[in-house]
Amino acid sequence: MLNKVKTYIDTHKLLRPDGRYIVGLSGGADSVALILILKELGYCIEAAHCNFHLRGKESQRDEDFCIKLCEKNNIKLHLIHFYTAEYAELNKVSIEMAARKQRYDYFETLRKEIDADAICIAHHRDDSVETVLLNLVRGTGLRGLMGIRPRNQHILRPLLTCSKSEIEDYLSAKEQPFVTDSSNLVADVKRNKLRIEVVPTLKEINPSLDDTIVRMSENIGEAQKIINASLENAFHRIVTVENEEVDALLLRLQEGIPSQVLPNLRINIAALIDYVSPEYFLFYLLSPYGFTSPQIRHIALSSSSESGKEYITDTYTLLFDRKMMLLSRREKTVQRLYNCSK
Repeated sequence: MLNKVKTYIDTHKLLRPDGRYIVGLSGGADSVALILILKELGYCIEAAHCNFHLRGKESQRDEDFCIKLCEKNNIKLHLIHFYTAEYAELNKVSIEMAARKQRYDYFETLRKEIDADAICIAHHRDDSVETVLLNLVRGTGLRGLMGIRPRNQHILRPLLTCSKSEIEDYLSAKEQPFVTDSSNLVADVKRNKLRIEVVPTLKEINPSLDDTIVRMSENIGEAQKIINASLENAFHRIVTVENEEVDALLLRLQEGIPSQVLPNLRINIAALIDYVSPEYFLFYLLSPYGFTSPQIRHIALSSSSESGKEYITDTYTLLFDRKMMLLSRREKTVQRLYNCSK
């Protein structure tokens, strides 16, 4: 198990021997295995546990378990409490989305505070398979079929090479206990329903389902590299960036920089139409700015539109101006003029 994870880390250049890393520790099997493996491999790690106060006594049980585990293994633990149900209601988002935002915002804040290199999360191969299937059901492009990636900015996933059963076998061999989130055993959330009901049925058809989907995701990942190279080559012909180099924008798009810090653009309509797939190019360019797939499809079909037509997101306006599309940040007080999101 240690060699498998170490090989994966080295292959994807995830961790440095002299680096400092935060491990998201819930107390469940996956995060317990991750923190013990990284410690055994000799990496400098600290743990971070979030108590979301969503499961009553279970939430406190998980926190107590993480404290004892870190004390036993001489690992520094950072704790934070969130009142997630209240946050979700206040911000009009689901409990799952609220917990995710609170968790990752805290991890990034902590990373900066302690000057850590990155945050290690315990997603494993089964999680990636479920993500592919979930994206497929919802509707997705190529990126959604690539599954969970080993690196996303400062988020690292060293266990993606391991299955859930391998993780549990590792902990069993070490006689290492862990806690179980009872909410994961109920098929009332989409991912849980997929895990409990759908995946077992699919494995009756193809017992090697996990391996099949992982290989498919890897193949799509390689194809995506070719597509990205084509998009990048076309960028300089199609896009002019305000107050920034085109290459710098490309890097930021690839790293998933939030839309509120992206620059204004000018898009050459003639050069766009000449590209092999104007719609895919626009999807690659405009999605980070908050434009939806229906909007982007409509924009691509309207590429020869008259001047003055506008498409609007919460933060940006795309304006047709003769031979150009002008993408610029707007004030939230501006009235929504055109939206094809429905």
